[in-house]
Amino acid sequence: MGERDGLITLRNYFMIFSFALVLNVLLLSFFFSLLVISLSLAFVVSFSFLVFTLF
Repeated sequence: MGERDGLITLRNYFMIFSFALVLNVLLLSFFFSLLVISLSLAFVVSFSFLVFTLF
């Protein structure tokens, strides 16, 4: 009985761990895409500013 309960709690912990892992990966990819978008926007803005000041 106790062994079965231990297996059930272990399975629950594994499910929670995998769910947290997926959530973390999703959050990391979201923040990474935001970072890339902001960097590209900053590059475009600075490049257009440079072009406007030169010409």
